[in-house]
Amino acid sequence: MRLISLLAGFDVFMELLIAFIALAISFYAIKCFKLTAERPFLYLDVSFTLLAIGFLSDSLVTLYVRHFLADIVKFRFLLVVGNWILFITEILAYGLLAYLYFKQTYLMAAAFIPYVLREHNPLAEVIVIVLLMYVVIQSIKSYSFNKSYEALLVSAGFSLILASHVLFLLAIQWGLSYILAHFTQLVGFLCLLTMLAKVIKRR
Repeated sequence: MRLISLLAGFDVFMELLIAFIALAISFYAIKCFKLTAERPFLYLDVSFTLLAIGFLSDSLVTLYVRHFLADIVKFRFLLVVGNWILFITEILAYGLLAYLYFKQTYLMAAAFIPYVLREHNPLAEVIVIVLLMYVVIQSIKSYSFNKSYEALLVSAGFSLILASHVLFLLAIQWGLSYILAHFTQLVGFLCLLTMLAKVIKRR
C-alpha cells in the first residue's frame, strides 16, 4: 500500500513538472511567433497549452482524490475523468502537430507529452503512439534535409517522447519501466524547450 502511495505521489510530481515545462514551451513558442511571425509557432503555443491543461487537470485531480478524500474507491470516477481530459488534450495536440508536419515539409518546432492512463486503455495508447510515430518520422526527415542543431533537438525530443510511451506500455510487465518512462518523457520535453530557447536567443 505504501508503494502504491509513493508511486502515485511520484506520478503527480512528474505530471506537474511536465505541465510547467509545457507552459514554458508554450511561452517560448508564442515569443518565437512574435519574433518570426511564423504561424507554426502559434500552433505550437496552442498545442502545449492544451497539454499543460491536460497534465494539470490529471495531476491535481489525482492529488485531490488520493490525499484529500477518505474513500478513494467511491470517487474513483474522478480519476477516470482526469485521465480522459489528459487523453483528449493529447490527441488534439498530437493531431495538430501531425497536421502541421503533413501540411509542410519542415516545422521548426516541437510536440509533447504523452499521457498515462492509470486505467489502462490500449486503444488510447495506440492512437497516441501512431500519431507520435508519424511525427517522429517527419522530424527525422526534416533533420535529414536540414542538419541543424535545432532540428536535431526536435527529432531527439519526439523520439524520446515516443520511447516513453513504449516504456509506459511495458510497465504492465516491468515496473521499473514506469519510472524510466517518466524521466525519458521529461528529457524529451527539455529537448524541445531547449530548441525553442535557442531560436529566441538566435533572434
